[in-house]
Amino acid sequence: MFNALWVAKTGMEAQDFRVSTISNNLANAATTAFKKDLAHFTSLGYTQLRGKGATTETGTTSVGSVYVGHGVQLSDTSKVHSQGSIKDTESDTDFMVGGEGYFVLVDDAGELSYTRDGHFELVEDPAAADSFNLVHVATNLKLVAVNAETGGVSENVGNTAMQLTPPGGATVLGPMTLDRTGEMLMETTSGDVSFATPQFLPLARFGAKDGLVLQPGNIFKDDAARTGGATYYAGRPDAGFGSIRQSVLEVSNVTVIDEMVNMIEAQRSYEMGAKVMSKTDEMMSALIQRT
Repeated sequence: MFNALWVAKTGMEAQDFRVSTISNNLANAATTAFKKDLAHFTSLGYTQLRGKGATTETGTTSVGSVYVGHGVQLSDTSKVHSQGSIKDTESDTDFMVGGEGYFVLVDDAGELSYTRDGHFELVEDPAAADSFNLVHVATNLKLVAVNAETGGVSENVGNTAMQLTPPGGATVLGPMTLDRTGEMLMETTSGDVSFATPQFLPLARFGAKDGLVLQPGNIFKDDAARTGGATYYAGRPDAGFGSIRQSVLEVSNVTVIDEMVNMIEAQRSYEMGAKVMSKTDEMMSALIQRT
């Protein structure tokens, strides 16, 4: 009976962790490009009480085996990387990846991060007069760009932040736009023209996205030993990397109704575990009173 108490305890702990995971999903239901989490569980070990061919108390030979399980434990958590739906924002500095790719971000130390959250703001570059960076609002990291199309898949795009410098003598009429080739342009009296240094938005892709390391601010770090390393593409939309759309954002892939159903299921399982502990306690009390 002590084993029954332990097994019920492990089941309750598992459902408690499952509810925590569901709670985090629900809390981020409105977070841009958030990918929901799944908790995975596995059984604990078994004790063999009797094996096949063993002699029973009556002197006969056992045909079957007898095992008793020791409960459940957390195996791991994983991200569901399915595409979220589209939300129009009408902001020229909002972008969305349609497909497998990730935006590439860089910090002041040159370390790269990756995100599906394309909510950026245009911020003046303190190190270069009349130039601007696209800064990731949630983390204050800068969007990486390259000054030419990569011409195909590349293993490195460097760690240079996008630097948007208006072309000399241009009169700005309207906002910047994203060309279908992935190049940032600005609207002037001469029409859409390239910035002083052409800037293309690259996308990153990973062989195993579950190897990405979660970070605050809805970004990821690359653990190359688990992802296989990043590859990059800048230029026309590629089937393997996806395409970038402007003035829209990707919505979280959390479905509130599904999460509520999962939470009710976890709650009921937790209650069953509590009842098992209560009944086991009653059985132990009755046994002790009779001995």
